[in-house]
Amino acid sequence: MDLLFREESDIALSSKPKDISDEDWEYVNRQACGTIRLCLAKDQKYFVMKETMASSLWKKLEDKYMTKSIENRLYLKKKLFHFQYKKGISMIEHLDNYNKILADLQNWYQSLLIFLPV
Repeated sequence: MDLLFREESDIALSSKPKDISDEDWEYVNRQACGTIRLCLAKDQKYFVMKETMASSLWKKLEDKYMTKSIENRLYLKKKLFHFQYKKGISMIEHLDNYNKILADLQNWYQSLLIFLPV
């Protein structure tokens, strides 16, 4: 999402704005699709290989890899609440693990907002 935003291609995840020509929209959409595919592992690319619209490509990946169920959210919260320092690991590794849990929770909430109608 950060790469799409940086390239100003994140608009391709919503419906086509009226003030953009079809030619410009096609360019933005292809750029967004290319950026998304570049971020995928080889085995993940095959799943969305035939998608031509960035919004449908993103939605398909989200449905497969970003489970938005209440169980997933509760699991992440439980993981955060029970998070403790484990003997023998460095403080940097401990903080990395903590930040990963926070990022997972944040991604869960952000993924809910991406496709909500405006």
